Amino acid sequence: MQTKWKIVLFFFFTMFFTHCKKDAAIHPTVEDECVNFPPSSSPLGYQYQQPEITYNAPCFNPSNPNEIIFIRGHYSAQYTELVKYNFITKNEQILLNSNQIWGHPNWGISGWILLNKGDNQVWKIKDNGDSLTQLTSQFGLDAIWSPDGSQFAYWVQIGSTYYTFFSDVNGNVFDTLLYPNIAYQAAWSPDGSKIATNFTYKLSYFDLNTKQTISVYIPPNSSAIYSVSWLSDSESIIWCSDDGFFITNINTQTTTQIKTACSSKKYIHPSVSNNKIIIQRFDSKLLISENTIVTENNLYMMDANGNNETKLAFP
Repeated sequence: MQTKWKIVLFFFFTMFFTHCKKDAAIHPTVEDECVNFPPSSSPLGYQYQQPEITYNAPCFNPSNPNEIIFIRGHYSAQYTELVKYNFITKNEQILLNSNQIWGHPNWGISGWILLNKGDNQVWKIKDNGDSLTQLTSQFGLDAIWSPDGSQFAYWVQIGSTYYTFFSDVNGNVFDTLLYPNIAYQAAWSPDGSKIATNFTYKLSYFDLNTKQTISVYIPPNSSAIYSVSWLSDSESIIWCSDDGFFITNINTQTTTQIKTACSSKKYIHPSVSNNKIIIQRFDSKLLISENTIVTENNLYMMDANGNNETKLAFP
C-alpha cells in the first residue's frame, strides 16, 4: 500500500510537461462538467501536463475556521511550500520551503503541524513557522494529532509487518499496535475515541477503547479509498475514492455520495471545520488533437452536504 500511494503522489506531482497548440480541442468545455475521457488512440497512451503552480492537501486550523494550511508546489523549480492562509485578512505566510513536502499535513490544537518530508520521517513545525523538529528516526508516515494535542499516531512498514505507533508530543513512543496499518491515511475522531482508516480498500475505524477494528463500508469494484476525515459528530466519516466523494455514518452504516468523480474531476484530502469542507480537486481537460491530458490541482470549499462548491483563489 505504501508503494501504491507513492505512485499516486508521483503521478500527480511530477507529470510530464508538454506545450499545447492554440487550436487544440478542449474537452470538457464547461468547468464543472464531469466527463470520462475515451482511451487514447496512441499505443503509448496520453501525455500529461500540469501548470506551474499546484495547490494540495488543505487542512483547517482546529482553533480558527478562517485559517488553513496547504502545500503549494512549483513544478519547474521542483520545490514545495507549506503555506498558511487567513480568509479574513487575506494574509499568506510561507511556513516552510522544501524540495519535497508530501502527504497531508495535520494541524493540531496546540499549534503544531505534523508533516512528512522527502526523508519519510515525521516532522513538526509551529504554526508561525518556527521550531522545525524531527520526531522520528526510523521512518514514519501519515502522522495525525489526537484532538487534545497530547499525542500523535503514525505508521511504518518494517519488512512485511505494519506497525502503528503512538507517541507523545516529543516523539517518544508509548504504545505500539500490530494491527494492519491503523494510521494509514487516517483521521482521529473529534471525540478522541476512534481512528478512521482506509487500509486494504475498505473504510474502517479503530475503536481506541475496545482495541477493535470495525469495517464500515467496502466500495464496489475494489475502488481505492484515498483519504478520510470526520464530521464534528464523530459518527460520520467523509472519504474520497476514484468514484467520488462520500459520507458514511458508522452507526447506521449508510453511505451517501456527495460528489461524483470522473476523468475530468477527482477529489482527495478533505478537511472539516464546523459545517464546512475544504478539499483538493484534480481538474483535468483532454486536448484531443495533442493526445494530452491537462490537470490542475485546485482547492475547493463547500458545505458539509456538498452544496455551494467554490474554487478558492490565492494571491
